[in-house]
Amino acid sequence: MAAPNTDSATLVNLVTTAYDRQVRLSLRSVPMFRSAATTKVVDQTHPGSSVVFSIHPEMAVATTALSDNNITDPTGVALADVSRVTVTLKEYGNFTVVSKALREFALDNNLDGNVANLITYNLANSIDYVVRQVLYTTNNNLHVFASTGALSVKTGAQLTTTGLGDTLVNTGVLTANAIRYVVAKLRAKNVPTVDGQNYVAFIHPSVAADFRAQTATNGASAIWAAPHSFVDSEGIYAGEIGTFEGVRFIETPRVPAPGDILRDRADANNVTQAGYTTFVMGADALAEAVSEEFGVVLDGVVVDPLKRRMAIGWYGIAGWALFREDSLWAIKTTTAF
Repeated sequence: MAAPNTDSATLVNLVTTAYDRQVRLSLRSVPMFRSAATTKVVDQTHPGSSVVFSIHPEMAVATTALSDNNITDPTGVALADVSRVTVTLKEYGNFTVVSKALREFALDNNLDGNVANLITYNLANSIDYVVRQVLYTTNNNLHVFASTGALSVKTGAQLTTTGLGDTLVNTGVLTANAIRYVVAKLRAKNVPTVDGQNYVAFIHPSVAADFRAQTATNGASAIWAAPHSFVDSEGIYAGEIGTFEGVRFIETPRVPAPGDILRDRADANNVTQAGYTTFVMGADALAEAVSEEFGVVLDGVVVDPLKRRMAIGWYGIAGWALFREDSLWAIKTTTAF
């Protein structure tokens, strides 16, 4: 007769699943588009629902020599009226309510800290996407064709069925010529650089892989410089991978990519993005106005006689708008990766 066997199937209630009480956070990308807002309010007249920025147009060049007699006075000119850019302020925010029971019973041994972390990242993440949408409305769009590598400039509507937007017909990978074209346009419009030497590009990692391989194939790899070789480490952007033809490239998955739903500037329709957008910009591309800086709200108590529920969230009032259209280009491409 076999001996009695006591195993995990016998004492079921004594065998349990163990858990790690440290709850991890999801993988995250670094919000960065708000850093593109280099034009900010300097001397606001009074509180308001919007802020107007003004730009003095240049005077026409005076090339006619003055009369050499003392009788005829020089003829002056009237100054042209200023142009204006309006930034509309809007409220943004989000919150969650945590019960006292959850805080007492939760497996998470750092629930309060993790909730605060989630709220803080949600703030930065949300505002970054708001700013990205503003950048996406630029009128300056460049399409790289796959079959010939030719460049096609599209101004006005961002999304079309002819190749520059949602369908991206016959679109190729990012080329060195596309970067050179945009840099030439920026310089021709007197757009100032961001650091005294270079413009800045926000590029998707997959597009960056294509681009670096393409430049090396064409024998231009010597022009590509790693960040440490051209700038002090304290001045390097998060995600910066190098410089090429006067552009500092910042690698980020946050640029418009396939599957992203973005709004067209022309008709305000939401369209699903099919390809990738690389933003190339100089200074003053984006203006920002802030009525109340964004911050975490920690002391919000939901009405409860026993104070069993606590609200934690974030809130702020701000707005963004394209400031100088000539300072921003969007390059439409695909990728082999």
